[in-house]
Amino acid sequence: MHLARRAWCRTYQTVFRIALPILPYTEPRILEHAEDVPAVLQKRSIQKVLIVTDPGIARLGLTAPLETALASRGIGVAVYAKTSANPTVSNVEEAASLYRESACRAI
Repeated sequence: MHLARRAWCRTYQTVFRIALPILPYTEPRILEHAEDVPAVLQKRSIQKVLIVTDPGIARLGLTAPLETALASRGIGVAVYAKTSANPTVSNVEEAASLYRESACRAI
């Protein structure tokens, strides 16, 4: 690797290693139930979300509890249920398009 690039990379890494203890970091909170999600979204003033799933999960209705919990708290839901096992670029573009068209604020 070019010497100047190597020096830049090492400097960058060192600065982040030094800054890491003072950077704001919050411990992730694990939500146990679908009913816990709306409160988190409401704290952030999110009124519409996109749920991304695959046809099998959608057909089994496994997202229904989450959709019901969100709707009961006045949070709109758009569902993209065409995701394949290895998502393609067209899957991502379709979901992104639905996200924008539905004016979602979270996925």
